[in-house]
Amino acid sequence: MFDWNDLKVFLAAHRCGTIGRAAQALGVSGSTVSRRLSALEDALGESLFVRSPDGLIATEAGRRAWEAAEEAERLLERVEANVASSDGARGKVRVSVSTEVLHGALLPVWNEFASRHPEISVDFVESTGLADLERWEADIAIRAVRPTSQDNLVITRVRDTVASLFGAPTLLRQHGIDPDDAVALEAAAARGWSELPFVDWSDDHAHLGIAQLRAAVFANAPILLRASNLETLRLAAAAGVGLVLLPRFFGLLSPRLRQLPAPKSMPPAQPVFLVGHAAIRNVPRVDAVWRFLDQRLRGTDEDDLVGARADLNRAYGVTFEDA
Repeated sequence: MFDWNDLKVFLAAHRCGTIGRAAQALGVSGSTVSRRLSALEDALGESLFVRSPDGLIATEAGRRAWEAAEEAERLLERVEANVASSDGARGKVRVSVSTEVLHGALLPVWNEFASRHPEISVDFVESTGLADLERWEADIAIRAVRPTSQDNLVITRVRDTVASLFGAPTLLRQHGIDPDDAVALEAAAARGWSELPFVDWSDDHAHLGIAQLRAAVFANAPILLRASNLETLRLAAAAGVGLVLLPRFFGLLSPRLRQLPAPKSMPPAQPVFLVGHAAIRNVPRVDAVWRFLDQRLRGTDEDDLVGARADLNRAYGVTFEDA
């Protein structure tokens, strides 16, 4: 039999790719990681990794062990969550969220949550992808897409958001468009903003709804910059690199961006959901995070825009003056 703690070391090594990074993630020495991996390999009678100058390369046995170890980790976490339901609001909660939502809507007020719940540690998993809650990649997810599978999940619709076109006044002036001339703006919109460059999502994010919307509405737009992060696109647009299609809420939270008329009407508002595991939804620590997120995100773009701007100003010193 092997030590269950060795599985934690194996999982960290597989995820991190090197002994050093695994040791850092676990808070132990590299020699400890190396020793525990060797002990696990001895217990299993198989080599799990090839040690190379570039790091750890999983063997066929290592790949099989990875799948089984991940499943064991999920089961242990489920047991821990159920046992912890009587321990009060303490422990770790993992929340899958985009960087933009985290920076613009949550971090400015997170001190309020931390003050209320000093014994809860929240791990924000920043990603534009959809965390697989069934595989316990997160405890709670904030999503713009309703899960297709609803088995064992709790789903709450918390807000609606729409996409709008934004650009920096400096870019408009550079192309001979007065940002304060409504007639000139409407004329540019009628031409599909074809004379101005855009910034857009990278190709590996073309599946996102807002990326597909840009491709459909501004199909002939020249793209000068692509990125895989909404905040990067927003900052690039604010710097005058190109126009950008953004969720309106976040565009209006960018002091140096102006909302612009679109050449055609935007589609209806898109919902945003809180998604969690039914099995742990009422665990005190998960419930505390869920309730705070629900309270913070609930409503529509217009409902809390003024308050969100005030929060950003307090947290980051942002002032909302037209460029």
